[in-house]
Amino acid sequence: MNQIKPKSFVYRFSWVAILLAALSLIFIGVAVIMQVIPIDSDHFNLSVNGVRQTYNSENLRTFRLIFLAAFGGIGGVLLLVSVILFARSSRKSRRIENLRATGKKVLAEVVDYNFSGVTVNNRRATYLICSYQAKSGEHLNFKSPLLRRDPTPYLPKGEVIVYYDKNNLKNYFVDIDGSMEKVVEL
Repeated sequence: MNQIKPKSFVYRFSWVAILLAALSLIFIGVAVIMQVIPIDSDHFNLSVNGVRQTYNSENLRTFRLIFLAAFGGIGGVLLLVSVILFARSSRKSRRIENLRATGKKVLAEVVDYNFSGVTVNNRRATYLICSYQAKSGEHLNFKSPLLRRDPTPYLPKGEVIVYYDKNNLKNYFVDIDGSMEKVVEL
């Protein structure tokens, strides 16, 4: 029997970085290919201020540089953005693993389910507000990552696992997927 992987309730946006990286490689590839394709006088078409330029080595070099700057520039910007998104995603993953290893693990009660301002596929993403009462008596409220749908029916006792840094309460992770019973979408 095939093993069915449980579907995550949390939105993952790492695909955006992959898409941007692929687009950047396409743009950079076209820019590089245009640098090596032979261009003869019949296929040379360069206009400056509406005046068609004659075919010579200097104008050909200018044409290739313009093409390289246009496509390579766009590809470079897309590549830079994708690298930044990959780095942020990697940093977030390391932070979550660090919190799981060294942070304080508590069970927080789900107190609210809200819609966020983010829309994905014409549906508003949601998030949970969870509360934990510390031994000192203060209530710590935590906000979950963006969710695809409401996970509260699948949370045992309406509680979620939260990992937080005792030294920096703003550094926390609400583990929705780790708190749920096994849920498989068919």
